[in-house]
Amino acid sequence: MGRERYSLTITQDESGILISWEGVADYLVGVDGQILVSLHGRGAEREVLVQPFFSIVAASALALKGISSFHGSSVVLGGKGVMFLGDKGQGKSTLAGALMRRHKLVSDDVSPVSFNDDTVSLYPGPPVIKLWPDAADALRLERFRLSPLNSQTPKMKYILGDKNRWQLKEDIPLSAVFVLGCGDHGVSVTKITDEKQKLIHIIHGNYFARYQDRLLGQAVKKIFVDNCRLASAVEMYLLKREKGLDLLSDCQSLIESTILS
Repeated sequence: MGRERYSLTITQDESGILISWEGVADYLVGVDGQILVSLHGRGAEREVLVQPFFSIVAASALALKGISSFHGSSVVLGGKGVMFLGDKGQGKSTLAGALMRRHKLVSDDVSPVSFNDDTVSLYPGPPVIKLWPDAADALRLERFRLSPLNSQTPKMKYILGDKNRWQLKEDIPLSAVFVLGCGDHGVSVTKITDEKQKLIHIIHGNYFARYQDRLLGQAVKKIFVDNCRLASAVEMYLLKREKGLDLLSDCQSLIESTILS
């Protein structure tokens, strides 16, 4: 399985958030809602240039509107929102892809949330999910909806049909967060009850966790407050599984029984 290679730097000032992708382009996300793109040299192919609009550029634009985003994928099961967090390669998109065969995908890669008193809700993202080729094969997705993401990565993009995606009609309450990790044998789910551990996982999953030292103090404070609110508002589980795709159906069944029982 290949790995994507990015060299991103992020800075913030009073005009907005500047994202610099080395060798590709600068993206200035302004507080006025405008996004300006400045190419590095000859730039890159269109598919490469637009990729950040579905990840860090989107998260930056939302952050300037006071909306926190997390680096994870989310689905809705029986009216309950579920978000998957974890390091790269832990299978966030793959698990969401497996579940969307019977449920609905809410968002992939960027999962924005909103807060209303003690309730946390999910925002839906674009109708696309990014998958490694072996995961796409394992999920047996319709080939006509699959295409290469861009020339810089072996990942594929799958364009969702109406049956697979959540169409916004009402708020999607976020009920649970699953933190994905590697296990030695089979699949296991453990509820995380320690509030400090929950907060650590949430902080790690926040889209700006790696860049907080480059953001303005007010933005960092907002991120921390939202992290604390999310950690206290939802149930959290640690899902461990062996590496590979053989246990996807077991993961799906265990998640469904945990949320829907």
